[in-house]
Amino acid sequence: MRAALKVLAGALALFVASEMGAQDAGAPPRVEDVLKRASAHLDSLQTVRFHAEVNFDDALPSGTKIQYAGAIDIAARRGGQLFVDYRDDLSARRLWVDDGVFTLLDPIRGFFATHRSPGPVLGLLDEMEARFGVTAPLAILIVPDFQSVVLARTQRRRWVGLHDVEGIACHHLALRGKTADWQVWVEDGEIPWVRKAVVTHRNLPGAPQFVAVLMDWEADPELPADLFEPELGDAMEIEFLEIGGRDQ
Repeated sequence: MRAALKVLAGALALFVASEMGAQDAGAPPRVEDVLKRASAHLDSLQTVRFHAEVNFDDALPSGTKIQYAGAIDIAARRGGQLFVDYRDDLSARRLWVDDGVFTLLDPIRGFFATHRSPGPVLGLLDEMEARFGVTAPLAILIVPDFQSVVLARTQRRRWVGLHDVEGIACHHLALRGKTADWQVWVEDGEIPWVRKAVVTHRNLPGAPQFVAVLMDWEADPELPADLFEPELGDAMEIEFLEIGGRDQ
């Protein structure tokens, strides 16, 4: 009997060990590692360009959400040059960043404004959002070491699974920040392009979402120098209005 029990115990030990090994082998990747790989790839490029199709919510006072659509084209050159062409069902704008100068054009209304703030692109983009409420959607992806920026702004993270984006298998990541939830899909392949992003603004009424599907990525494309020079035509220059600066 004792011999039989020993054999059974040994068999159970082998079974548990094999199960633990299987779990280890199938352990999900760390969110930090997935983001680091995507970030390192983008950091290795001198120039990059991509297109995104976007949808976003407008939460009405009645509680109804209206969804609108738009598109973004982004081009960047390492060293602090950025061009964003944004248009949607309600508005359009183009922005240029070059040598610490942020220029924003409203091609529909015919106005433009500029702001200078020497230093890294991330600092300039953060200042534009904090002081003037001006954002550059998806521009965080061209900031050096963007994964560190994302991780610094989120407190909880999890790998959701391998999920599809336009027929491409991607690591689906969920991250929670102080006021917003982020979801990011990173391609599970030789080149870890970011393929989709969703931001849910928990701090706003109705928790509206911004959804972007990223495509047509180009690694080290030839970008003309004048792409980063503002084309303003006969637009009228105005000044950025600081948040809280309007008369009440």
